Order: sequence, then C-alpha cells, then structure tokens
Amino acid sequence: AGVTITNNGTGSVTLSGSPAAITAALDGLSYSPVADYHGSDTLTMSTTDGALLDSDTVGITINPVVDIADDAFATNEDTAVTLDVNANDSFENAGHTITAINGTAISVGGSVNVVNGTVLLNADGTLSFSPAANFNGTTDFTYTVTSGGTTETATVTMTVNAVNDAPVNSVSGAQTLSEDANQVFSSANGNALSVA
Repeated sequence: AGVTITNNGTGSVTLSGSPAAITAALDGLSYSPVADYHGSDTLTMSTTDGALLDSDTVGITINPVVDIADDAFATNEDTAVTLDVNANDSFENAGHTITAINGTAISVGGSVNVVNGTVLLNADGTLSFSPAANFNGTTDFTYTVTSGGTTETATVTMTVNAVNDAPVNSVSGAQTLSEDANQVFSSANGNALSVA
C-alpha cells in the first residue's frame, strides 16, 4: 500500500512512495533465473528523492546443478531392451534432447555401435539397446543431453544376463559305404559330427 509500480515485467522496475512503503514492498523480493542458466547476474537498486541519487549493486551467482543422473538397466542375452534414461533426470524445461552416444552425434532413428552392443535413439526420447549376439556380462556407454544450451553427459551401465541356449547339432549329409564296411566320421573325411 502507498507504492506505485511502473515498468513491471521488464529489466527495470520503478517504485514510488515513502521510504517505509518502498522498504515494505521490497521485503521478500525474489530472484529467479531462466531455466538451466548458471553464471553471474547483478541487481542494481537506485534511490532518489528528486535531488540526490544513491545506487547500490548486488552481485548474484547462480551455481550449476547436475540435471542428469547415471542409469543402470538389465536385459537377457540376445534380447533388445528400451531404456528411459531421462526418467531419473531433472531438467527444468521440456526442450532437452539426447545428442550423442559415447561422444558420437545421434539423431532420432539413428544408431551407434558401442562395446558389446548397439544403441538406437527412438522418437520419444528413449534409447533401445541391443546386446551383441551371445554376449553376456556388464557393459556401459554414455549419452549426452543438450538442454537450454547446456550439455551434460551420464553413463548407462547394462547388465546382460546369460541364457542357456539350446544345443545345436551339426551332421554331415547322407553317407554311402559298402556292405560289411565301417564308416569313420571325421573332419579329415569331411563328414564330422559336432555339438555346439
């Protein structure tokens, strides 16, 4: 009460009124930087009684925070899996985009070969990981997100569980031999039998 505000919503705000009224209006003044901004800013306050002017500046430091977190997922051998790597991240705006896998640029629909597998970027922002054939164990890769001009990178650790594959028999073609003779199955004869 007793304060007139002009230029509200711009880089400059003017308060007119008694010193007590202006002081009361400034009590609880808050500063909110734009999403994902970190760095320095200043707040300058100038007061005048019409004849004399006094100006003071407050330095503001906005410290960066980690918006992106590492991830861990599991799948079975020879089984592709979809990874929602952004589910545990905390970006301030909706404009975040995965831009690289292991430092290699990627766009929607593109894929990057990583150690023991392949990573695909889906249209909904998720990733698909396909382990290399018959691989089991632990492997990892990084993904990079750009949000509000800021770039951050996190690591995905993949655990690929072993699967007991059915045995595969390899047999030679039809064999011909004389009556009362023996047939030897061997690599040397080109008719070896094997189980894998």
